[in-house]
Amino acid sequence: MNKRAIAMQWLIIGGVILLLLSVVLISKGALASKQITSAISKDKDCSAPNIPVSVKGTAYTKDDAFIGVIAVPEKVTIDEVRAGGNALRAISSQDYTWQVKLYDDFTGNLVVSDGGSNSHPGGSIRIEDKFTLNFFVPDNDCNGRIDDFEGVLIFSVTTDDDEFMEVKERISFKNGRLVRENV
Repeated sequence: MNKRAIAMQWLIIGGVILLLLSVVLISKGALASKQITSAISKDKDCSAPNIPVSVKGTAYTKDDAFIGVIAVPEKVTIDEVRAGGNALRAISSQDYTWQVKLYDDFTGNLVVSDGGSNSHPGGSIRIEDKFTLNFFVPDNDCNGRIDDFEGVLIFSVTTDDDEFMEVKERISFKNGRLVRENV
């Protein structure tokens, strides 16, 4: 083989690797904005920094099959919310991958996501998959408190035989408190 053919092979291999890496990063939420839209109008004189928020919760998966195992997303719960480091008051087997995504209710854009993989042994066992979503909320009125915001958590499960299912949970903060609503 000549040098040109070898160089072309390496170029093609590099391109395929770059393409696969891009697909993996996009599927893991690498292009997410990491900021959710505030429900408070922006004060033109306000230049306060964004407040970091961390939502921790649990995504539950159950077996929905009469015979065999079909891993199905059951529900997603919010266990803890912290803003700026302070806790806010909160109101036979089948392998699967799971993902929890937070979408901005105002723009529809993905804010942040978390995910992983697990195995469901079947039966009436409820599997828990812990997640953490870290993002920022603007302080548009410069009061040093987290602004109101609206979002939708989507918990999805893809089984090892490519079955896809999801459940949704609305996340709404008003006056510094989590308001629980089902979608």
